[in-house]
Amino acid sequence: MISTTSYSHPEIEEHITNLGHELKDFAQLQGKEDAMKEHDLTRSLFITKVKDPIRSKVQMAIDFIRNILLPTSLVFSAAEIEQTAKVSMQVKNNEINDKFQLVASLKRKLNAISIDPIKVRYGKWLTLVAIIVGLGDAALAYISFRHGAYPVAMALISALAVGAVIAISHLFYAGWIKKAEAGRKRMIRIAIILVSAFLFFACVGNLRASASNQTVNIALDGNTVSAASTSHLNGWAIALISFALFTAVFFLSLLLWRTKKERMDEQEHAKVLAEIQQHKAEIKTLQNEIAGIRENANKQKEVARKIFDYAVSSIRKAKSIGANAVILYKQTYARFHNDIVPAFFDEPIGFEYDESFQFPKIQKPEEV
Repeated sequence: MISTTSYSHPEIEEHITNLGHELKDFAQLQGKEDAMKEHDLTRSLFITKVKDPIRSKVQMAIDFIRNILLPTSLVFSAAEIEQTAKVSMQVKNNEINDKFQLVASLKRKLNAISIDPIKVRYGKWLTLVAIIVGLGDAALAYISFRHGAYPVAMALISALAVGAVIAISHLFYAGWIKKAEAGRKRMIRIAIILVSAFLFFACVGNLRASASNQTVNIALDGNTVSAASTSHLNGWAIALISFALFTAVFFLSLLLWRTKKERMDEQEHAKVLAEIQQHKAEIKTLQNEIAGIRENANKQKEVARKIFDYAVSSIRKAKSIGANAVILYKQTYARFHNDIVPAFFDEPIGFEYDESFQFPKIQKPEEV
């Protein structure tokens, strides 16, 4: 099993250790044997009997390391990982570019749609506010009518009529007013609505006051029943309050009323805006996916890099063992040959091995 954290492989470590022992024994034995001979050591014998066997053993160790760790395959694997990552990232970058162009087109379309931001923000609350105001006045009207001994059904219908004029009548008159050309014709329609509403609330206000002020006192004196009426509320004051509530809803509806075209524009504006937000979210997702591809590729290549570095380190150890074996041979030969050594011992060892391989560069995220 390969440990990419400690850069260690048991079989390789054992093989390198055995190589060291083997070449050490070889150098000592061969050096002593050659030194004890009467004839001097020649360069050709030195190469044939010492350097070539040592170089062969080290090359076999290098081949063993490469066979176990397959560094060349790792290089190809890393290159394939990099190429696959580049292709995947390019596809997603193309998608991002397409979406950026689409977002730019949608923004131009969005800018071409004219909407009133006030109506967009507050228009949805118009009906709710009108209903709340209308129900409030309807509740007060119901109480007034019930004080006047109106039947429940009649009191409820009358109160709802008052509330409806305030709460939902704007659904009809606002559009009618807006259809008129701005100016005199529109002012006439506004005046018609306001005058009609005032007359309605004046009538209803006096009815409410009359009903509320109707107090019946019953005194039992044998078979005698007496009734008395005392005024407490002013009908015109009630009418003015109701009319004021109506007027508030009236002008609010004129301010926030949206034509059919405006509503369609708002819907289109919201639709285009939602598409823009969706594409922006998709762009963000694609950017995160690209970063994830790069990070995953770097992690895979980092594992290969660790194994690759360990292979380089192991080969370096094997080469060092070979060079040390030659040095040990020379030292042994000199010791047993009366310190008389051949002149070519001073020449560089000059071993060459088949060990060439390279590792692809790991890109940083900003290089994507």
